[in-house]
Amino acid sequence: MVAALLGVLLTGATTGGYLVFLTGPEDPGPAAADLLDKINGGRFGALERELCAANRAKLLRQLEQLSAGEFDLTLGEISARGDHATVRVTGTYSAGSASYPVDQELGLRWEEERWKVCDLAR
Repeated sequence: MVAALLGVLLTGATTGGYLVFLTGPEDPGPAAADLLDKINGGRFGALERELCAANRAKLLRQLEQLSAGEFDLTLGEISARGDHATVRVTGTYSAGSASYPVDQELGLRWEEERWKVCDLAR
């Protein structure tokens, strides 16, 4: 009886451990695409909850400065390793009568069960 109970407990612990260790960050692609949609649409206020806690104040200042212009960005290569991802974006940033090419990487971090921006330029 004790052996059977112990077997059930060990099986449950093994299954639980399997689920804990194999569930991790999702594919960062959909989050990156959503992020670019907000930036291209000029919805910078909607990005606040998409920013990682460690760099939130700095990122908000940067976004405030960038909100004076318009972006036309395209999502490029995405690479992820554990709870960090890098997203390449290309396109243009226009402010006033000037237009600037954009070709840079954004740094994302898995935080609070979602991908968040931690670095606008890598």
